[in-house]
Amino acid sequence: MGAYNLFRGLPCCGNPFLLQKILRDDWGFDGYVVSDCWAISDFFQFQNTVKDAAEAAAIAIKAGTDLNCGVSFSRLDTAIKRGLVTETDIDKAVKRLFRARFKLGMFDPDARVPYSKIPYCANCSDVNDHLARVAAQKFRKCAIERQT
Repeated sequence: MGAYNLFRGLPCCGNPFLLQKILRDDWGFDGYVVSDCWAISDFFQFQNTVKDAAEAAAIAIKAGTDLNCGVSFSRLDTAIKRGLVTETDIDKAVKRLFRARFKLGMFDPDARVPYSKIPYCANCSDVNDHLARVAAQKFRKCAIERQT
């Protein structure tokens, strides 16, 4: 997930150095990147790095953000018409998103997907709530110890 802030003058969700060079090239990440909620709107509403949603969406897609938590990607059609982004750029993002969905078995029959057999009550249970609390406490303790 991309962050809200700028890095070296560019929004993190529109920063090819972060998303392509470091994340994908150096670290070998081959999954999809989602923006923080409304982070792409921040490009033009608060950070003033672009003039509108179409330009923000184009920059985010071209930098490597595949999924927008917000509404800016709804302006990708305008970005295409203005020549800011190509369908090939968008196809890269769509392929990464669909690869994740295929890995999750979202297009397979339920009989072939082990996750489909887990009832909701198994996820939202007292046992799992307790386990989540314990894990969060251990993580917090670990984070505090590393600061000192």
